[in-house]
Amino acid sequence: MVYYALIKYAPSEPHFRYIVAAPDPETIDEWWRVVSEKPGVQWNRLAPDYYSFSHNPVWDSAPEFNNRLMYSFLNDRDFRFTGAFAQQPRTDHISGQTFFIRSKSSPYIYWAVKDGRIYASRFSRTRFRIKIEGEVKPKVMIGKDSISITLTTNSAQYVSIRSNGELSVEGGGSAGGILFSHFKKGFLADSYEIGDDVNAAVRRVGNDDGEEWELVQ
Repeated sequence: MVYYALIKYAPSEPHFRYIVAAPDPETIDEWWRVVSEKPGVQWNRLAPDYYSFSHNPVWDSAPEFNNRLMYSFLNDRDFRFTGAFAQQPRTDHISGQTFFIRSKSSPYIYWAVKDGRIYASRFSRTRFRIKIEGEVKPKVMIGKDSISITLTTNSAQYVSIRSNGELSVEGGGSAGGILFSHFKKGFLADSYEIGDDVNAAVRRVGNDDGEEWELVQ
């Protein structure tokens, strides 16, 4: 897919408007992490697909992404707009917020906690708090971030990985070894029969052998 974002020049609303194209929304989030952490940054993230800047050329904001992003200069406000874009809304992956976790290919299947383990369930779901390890400020989560997943009902209960790869809920510890990128294809639910969620344990797998999971609010 192609993901788009708008960029506006804050000091002068009618001028210097851009549209940026990326191969996926994760690239936009990674670009924003780099831009937002530069000294003296004069950018704002108004929405996952809407940004403003006050200084420096847009295309020079993070040169290391120039082979993955395409910037297009739009007409000023008083000229006719030559095009628009439409895309599906997406969850804003802000560290510290709470989310449900569901299968992207089967969106009726959610992560649920039962007897201290994580199951892929079509009958129940559990809400989790997900944050970057050691981060106290709100920040967009990207693939390389080490994250903690806790129960919203008990912040001392962490999702962790057992020696056999299964995800469990442990008390008084930390997540350990879970990256935000693992939601892409790093977790897999065991096969199960219809009506029997007990067999659908979620486990950590390697080599992108898992399925894609998405966060929803």
